[in-house]
Amino acid sequence: MKRPLFLLLILCSLVVSCTRIEGSHQPTPTTVSVEVIGGRKTEVISYAVQTGDNLFGIADKFNLHPETILWTNIDLLANDPQRIRPGVVLIILPVNGVYYKWHKWDDLQTVAERFGVYPEDIVNWPGNRLDPASLERGTPLDIQPGTMLLIPGGRPEFLDSTPDIGQP
Repeated sequence: MKRPLFLLLILCSLVVSCTRIEGSHQPTPTTVSVEVIGGRKTEVISYAVQTGDNLFGIADKFNLHPETILWTNIDLLANDPQRIRPGVVLIILPVNGVYYKWHKWDDLQTVAERFGVYPEDIVNWPGNRLDPASLERGTPLDIQPGTMLLIPGGRPEFLDSTPDIGQP
């Protein structure tokens, strides 16, 4: 169910504890406003889990799919929603997708393919602060290793861990 953007902004700034994620430091829950560019939320925030919260309730609060919260917090939750407990600080994306740490060996086309999106989806996301004109000029993007990029609509790769039982 879609909610008006202004309602979501009020919800984020008044009801939940949020802060912008900066660099690689651990976020501290605090109240902030959420940046809106072109009518879209663009800030990645942290959320301190409250008593009574669960994966689906948090996802609904931020108008996200539950799997986006799991994927974004994979190191913390290990794909186990039971690890969501009061006081745990989760990273919350402004839209459904993947939050990816850029490596020195990465290139835009390969990263886009890995997550099932087009390079333009990554470059055009305003919160990534990349230059869309560079794609038109054919100029390589200067993305520093360690930069966190939001890949809107991206889905992580899944490894098949099903044992091969062979044919009878």
